[in-house]
Amino acid sequence: MNGGSRLDYEKKFHDDNIERVEARKMPSYFVNDITYLPHEESLRRLGDLKGKRLLNYGVGEGGSTDWILEMGAQEVVGIDISEGMIKRARNNIPSERAKFLVMDAEALEFPGDSFDLVYGIAILHHLNIEQAYKETYKTLRPGGKAVFLEPLGHNIFVNIFRKLTPNARTPFEHPLLVSDLRLAARCFDKVKTTEYFFLSLFVLGIKPILELFGKSIFLKFFMVVYKLDRWILKAVPFLKRYYWITVLELMKNGDHPDSSINEK
Repeated sequence: MNGGSRLDYEKKFHDDNIERVEARKMPSYFVNDITYLPHEESLRRLGDLKGKRLLNYGVGEGGSTDWILEMGAQEVVGIDISEGMIKRARNNIPSERAKFLVMDAEALEFPGDSFDLVYGIAILHHLNIEQAYKETYKTLRPGGKAVFLEPLGHNIFVNIFRKLTPNARTPFEHPLLVSDLRLAARCFDKVKTTEYFFLSLFVLGIKPILELFGKSIFLKFFMVVYKLDRWILKAVPFLKRYYWITVLELMKNGDHPDSSINEK
């Protein structure tokens, strides 16, 4: 399919599934109990928001806009290809410091150097990622950075789960690969990544059994294995590709990127 039909499909999919298909299809413990960990980390990576102008890239229904405004951002501009999502965002966040626009993330309509920060959750894997990187870099001011939370595509068990739940996503989605992270390093001046959930994914699979002994038992066991995941990440960096989620921090130093990847 050509780019236009791909984008049209994505737009229709999200307009037609305004109640968040992925949240309905996926077990609640994937959506609620653990994704807050990388989500919180991605927000921390934004740094000091006071007086900053932020582009919420693929904003959906408003996402973290309330929190970003509370932390002192001067203005948040949210864009999404779905008119239905943008309508929801406008209703959810009736703030004079927030603006929501229907826009193609692969063809941003802002002048260069427009934003101090760009933030997105699970958006890059819907896009032509090279074009998304270029548009993000162009839109950032020198000294600015983009932070994205994205799924990774190397874990065989996660990929099996994706095949078993095809209605939860569009056929064009492509969880990020190592090659996509290397591409980020060619487009930005500095790249950092932090990965989440390796062995802890298997703990989620036995959650119903563990909770027979009490929810606190599951949570304690999960956090022990989660900390083990953090140790494995440092001890065997090669395994990071097999984690489920990554938080990317992409920095722009100037107008001409001379990039080298710096993952951690």
